[in-house]
Amino acid sequence: MTGVRSFEFVTKVGYNFRDKDPRIADIFVKKGAFLKMYTLYIKDFKSMTQSLDQAIREYPAFAEKLREFEVRLIDNIIYLAR
Repeated sequence: MTGVRSFEFVTKVGYNFRDKDPRIADIFVKKGAFLKMYTLYIKDFKSMTQSLDQAIREYPAFAEKLREFEVRLIDNIIYLAR
C-alpha cells in the first residue's frame, strides 16, 4: 500500500467508525497525516538511516547540532518525568 493509498484507507476507516464511536473516528482523521508520514518513513527506514549516517560523516556542523538537539531532547524527557 503506498503512502497516499494508506492515508486514504486510514481516513475511510476513521469516517466509517464515526457512527459507532466518534472518538475513534476523530483519532483516525486527526492523526491520518502523521500515519501517512510514518508509513513512508518505515517503508524506507534503511535508506533514511543510511542518509542520516552519511550526513553525519560528511557535515561535522550538522553532526554537532544533531548531538545538541538529542541532548536537549533527553534533558526535556528527564525533566518531564520528574
